[in-house]
Amino acid sequence: MILFLLFAAFIVVAVMYRRLTSYETKVININNETKTIEFVNKNAFGKVMKEQYQAADIYFSYRKRNISRYQGQGFFHDNRPKVCIIDTAQKTVGMLMPGKLGWNDKNIAQTCRNMQGIGVKRITEKYSDDEGEL
Repeated sequence: MILFLLFAAFIVVAVMYRRLTSYETKVININNETKTIEFVNKNAFGKVMKEQYQAADIYFSYRKRNISRYQGQGFFHDNRPKVCIIDTAQKTVGMLMPGKLGWNDKNIAQTCRNMQGIGVKRITEKYSDDEGEL
């Protein structure tokens, strides 16, 4: 019984730690003059973290993706919206999905166009039909 309670406590602590340390992109501020992008990220408890990057240091992909692995829906879920994933060489700095934190298809596509406008490189897959039109 004690072992079960310790295991349950460990699971609760692990879930809380994950919720505290995982952030979702709430706002992206693009500065055309300095060619910088600021990401305003928020965790589940409302803590805000800001990160700023030069346009030359980041790249993005904009394509249809199975969001079940990102949103915890079923394996055979048939929802494939266009998702924008923004990366640096070290880590993923933003993920824009329709329906998350006020993002919709139109806002995501416009943000991708704005990023391309200041020189952010778009990564595409050579033989994929899933690439989103901008």
